[in-house]
Amino acid sequence: MSGGRLQITNFPPGALVPAMQELDAVQEGALDAMNSPASIYQGQVGIVSNFWTGYPAGPGPAEEVIWYMIGGGKELYQEMLGNAGYDNVFHAGFWALSSAELSILIATGLDWRRI
Repeated sequence: MSGGRLQITNFPPGALVPAMQELDAVQEGALDAMNSPASIYQGQVGIVSNFWTGYPAGPGPAEEVIWYMIGGGKELYQEMLGNAGYDNVFHAGFWALSSAELSILIATGLDWRRI
């Protein structure tokens, strides 16, 4: 897809930095990227991180993507990270969508180049 320009190597938890220190390692430049749910970093970024954790009867993945991309969620997430001192960390997304949910997003006309 990237023509070899982007190469990703996965490592098991704790292989490069101790558990729960991944966010700090990205901020400091020791890691290029990481993938963890925001809620596990409540100690670093505050209780607002739980806002990005799914709740029963809450918005589904499709609604979250729409809110994140065009409803101000992306800016709010970056503000949350910045307020906690993580100004070198960029949030790139957090969804696993089913085909039904993906069809909802396609029907909205969401500009996928912005993701």
